[in-house]
Amino acid sequence: MKLKFLLIILFVSFNCNAKYMFGTITFKDGRVQEGFIKSFMEKDIIDLNLSSKIEKKFNMDDETIKFKLTENGESISYKITDIKEVRFDYTDGTRAIYVPLSIKTFNKKGEIIDLKMILWLPLVKRGKINLYGFQYFVRHKGVMGTIHHSRFYFQNQNDEFAILPYEKTTIFNRKANNRIQTAFYHYLFSSCPEFYESNTERFRKVIYNDFTMEEKKERFRSEAQHYNYYQNSNNYRTIDNALKIAYNDISIFMDEFIESCN
Repeated sequence: MKLKFLLIILFVSFNCNAKYMFGTITFKDGRVQEGFIKSFMEKDIIDLNLSSKIEKKFNMDDETIKFKLTENGESISYKITDIKEVRFDYTDGTRAIYVPLSIKTFNKKGEIIDLKMILWLPLVKRGKINLYGFQYFVRHKGVMGTIHHSRFYFQNQNDEFAILPYEKTTIFNRKANNRIQTAFYHYLFSSCPEFYESNTERFRKVIYNDFTMEEKKERFRSEAQHYNYYQNSNNYRTIDNALKIAYNDISIFMDEFIESCN
């Protein structure tokens, strides 16, 4: 069974003028309220520097959302801590769901640490592993045009937080990177011990890039194929293909995990 996505997010292009959109708020106490909701992810292009926080640029850390029962009604503010999820149903039949979650990541020792923030996360897939993510453009100072990026968060279904795999780059610290990746694979897949134990050697090969020359060539061909499809096909820059670009091995293992551990 391949990953089944609840929605396809082409880019973060959510209502540039921050208009009220019809949607449904589900509260943590079980209440459900339909009405008009002001969007909180309002841009698709951002200016970024080394100290910038992606989530803050996209207003994903807004502590409240504004709600109206009718389009011309009085505005009410609801706290992010009171809400379970927000759903927008669009006129073309598509749906977008945002779930407010605490965000954690891994330190250089491979330990899970709390980033002390709650974000509105766009839901991509719900299941044994919940996947959240979006795509966006970055306008870098001194660079012509914009550069396309994607960002993903992962959540085991019984957790009340989501994991951002790499909050700070460890590209020049191979040992730390290996520890973080090992911890990330353990977090994602250890809830199904049989699957995790039977694949530890495959995980190790990916984490340590411990492949034969032929295997490396084949992996490179596969990655190039994903990239070319991503750039040139009619399914240009869909969120599922962005996942394959950013986390190709994880994407494969998630498919197998879902297949094996229902």
